[in-house]
Amino acid sequence: MKLSILRFSDIHIKSSDTALLSRVDAIYRACKTNINETMKVIIVVTGDIAWAGNQDEYALAKLFFQELSSKIRSEHYINSIDYVFVPGNHDCAFSDQEVIRECILRDQSKADDIHKELVEVSLNPQKNFWQFYSEMVNEEYEPTISYKKSFQLSLDKSIHFHCYNTSLFSMKHETVGSLIVPKSSFLYSTDTAKEDIVISIYHHCTGWLSPNTVENNKKLFENHLFKTSNIIMCGHEHQADLH
Repeated sequence: MKLSILRFSDIHIKSSDTALLSRVDAIYRACKTNINETMKVIIVVTGDIAWAGNQDEYALAKLFFQELSSKIRSEHYINSIDYVFVPGNHDCAFSDQEVIRECILRDQSKADDIHKELVEVSLNPQKNFWQFYSEMVNEEYEPTISYKKSFQLSLDKSIHFHCYNTSLFSMKHETVGSLIVPKSSFLYSTDTAKEDIVISIYHHCTGWLSPNTVENNKKLFENHLFKTSNIIMCGHEHQADLH
């Protein structure tokens, strides 16, 4: 089976005036040749779909991806179009009332893991993102730190996406070296065959993870990625004035 992966990152949909929303035709034309004879398309976004994690921004994002998918289907016979998204820091709807969450983040800043009872509070700003993602894939997703999406390509080959939420500890004004990916959330390929492909996706490049935890979370996560991934995709670092 021929597969096409269309990967986006940091599209920052803020309002109906966001430039990307008027460029669906141009985006489709840019990838049209590569989609020819494709049976499956997977649209991947490595974070920052929205600008401030608001529901109205995700409503616009949903229309954008639906329009792009319709363009693809209009000229190609596609078995399925799937979506694999992870949240970025702009996918967090921060509130001025998150005193408890900020206390948790300060308390956990030197740890390589986070207690499961604190995860829900830490992920609370991402509720709109996960509701949007659930609607896109027609499957219920609760806010989570990591998850897998797998697709069968042939009888003996699959592609597995290992998806990591590096925005667990994101704040309005986050600094380099302040984030962690809890080691209990690391994903492993116990269900994969030798012929399978593993793609790890996340938002913040690893330079944003803390080297100051007990086990050096930055190195811990990097070593894990290199051992478990064939391909790695991330985002976050870009020039805001370039479109």
